[in-house]
Amino acid sequence: MMVEAFKADTTSSFTAFMRHLVGIQVKDVVLQAGSFVIIDLVGSAERPAELFDDAVLWIYMAAWRLDVAGQPMVGHEDAQPDMRAAVSSIVGRALTSAQEDLDRLDVVFHFGDVSIKVFPMDFAVVSDGGSVHWAAWSPSGQVLIAGPGARRDVEEAARSQLTAELTYMRDYESSDEP
Repeated sequence: MMVEAFKADTTSSFTAFMRHLVGIQVKDVVLQAGSFVIIDLVGSAERPAELFDDAVLWIYMAAWRLDVAGQPMVGHEDAQPDMRAAVSSIVGRALTSAQEDLDRLDVVFHFGDVSIKVFPMDFAVVSDGGSVHWAAWSPSGQVLIAGPGARRDVEEAARSQLTAELTYMRDYESSDEP
């Protein structure tokens, strides 16, 4: 009974949070080393100083697969050029829906006929807190943090350690370009 109540509460929180992001167009996608993917949903050529003014999806410590029209195209361990080409296909598309399956700890982000399925690489919840699987920042200034395991938290983005980490990853990415 407690498990079902947890799932219902977590699912309604997820749905309410993601409602703020559905319909927003992808402006940029950054592919980092490993499985890191930063999907910028709102923004311009000049990013605002406060990251939480953007809407961002960040696939952090998770496996992922990109499908087109229901067919798998690329996964998180494929060659970098293949991954880069595949994830760039969502630029200009709007986030049309997001579905979470708490039994499997999966989430699927839909951008029309292109979808990105995200699932944990590691199911263990370690005593030091473990790893975040993915996170989403809303324009309202909140961040939804998924992981470790089935843990879901909503924090103020300005106070979230993840906001600092995402800022670092963006700086790392931009300093890597010629």
